[in-house]
Amino acid sequence: MSRPRVKITLIDRKGPVGCHRGHQVGDSWDFDTQRGEICPMAMHVAFPYVDILRYGGEIPQRALVQEVLGQEAHWGQSLCEVPGLVERVDLCLTRIREQGLRAADDGVFGLPGQVAVIEVEDVVVAHALLYGLALIGGSYGPLLPGGEWALLTRNGPFFSLLFVALGAELRLRGWQPDARCSALLMVAGMVLYALEAEGLLHFAAVPLNRHDFLLGSLPWALGLFGLLLANPNWGRGSWLERQAPKVLGLYCLHMMLVVWLMVFGPQGKLLWWELVKVPVLLVLSLLACRLLATNRISGWLLRAR
Repeated sequence: MSRPRVKITLIDRKGPVGCHRGHQVGDSWDFDTQRGEICPMAMHVAFPYVDILRYGGEIPQRALVQEVLGQEAHWGQSLCEVPGLVERVDLCLTRIREQGLRAADDGVFGLPGQVAVIEVEDVVVAHALLYGLALIGGSYGPLLPGGEWALLTRNGPFFSLLFVALGAELRLRGWQPDARCSALLMVAGMVLYALEAEGLLHFAAVPLNRHDFLLGSLPWALGLFGLLLANPNWGRGSWLERQAPKVLGLYCLHMMLVVWLMVFGPQGKLLWWELVKVPVLLVLSLLACRLLATNRISGWLLRAR
């Protein structure tokens, strides 16, 4: 059975802040050939419905849509003026708030109430505990009895999952960050990080370059993320944007080059080397990525183009 072609069209904007991907009302995309151009957050919402259509199914809300469109009296109205529609949407959202993300059953939109999903807040709390354990076993270890753990908490689920869970929670809450507040949050996070690092150096002799994440990393990251979301056009058309396809390659290659620089670079605490080390690492990573992109297999693995 051939799958039907699906066309996605942006028909409305729900808030005063423009799309961070620059999409405009009226933009259209062919799902099969252009879905990579669509905002990932929009695709996350649209994909379940696209999949239903592609396999010959019916969108659960279609009956409601047909009910509205089938009455000529509604054609000139806004959605808010359609009798019963706002109440049904409010009921659905209330159940989602009270019972977590699961299908709104009892026929609110004709969805089967069979899918249970863990509350995102519970996931955030669990991952916050992992983050705290990682700090205790890592940078804060020398302050506590027993010192640092033998288990390396830098990698794995300890630090990373909290940022993923926070991102999901902010997405569900429809976070629309303010640029000024985000900048202040980022600066506050940087200051907190610096104070933590200085305190650990003074009281526990933990070197400044020992830290991967501290408590200040959270507001620092959230502030930076919010600042970028509030300014979606930053960097558009710049050299930096053109390097975006190389991100996977740069990430995979940079650690090997870091080790090489540590082994073959200048030894000792040299101020000039500390200043140029990061730019040198970036240039070497870009050159290595470009070189590997010339080979079909390595270029495909690194998604370079």
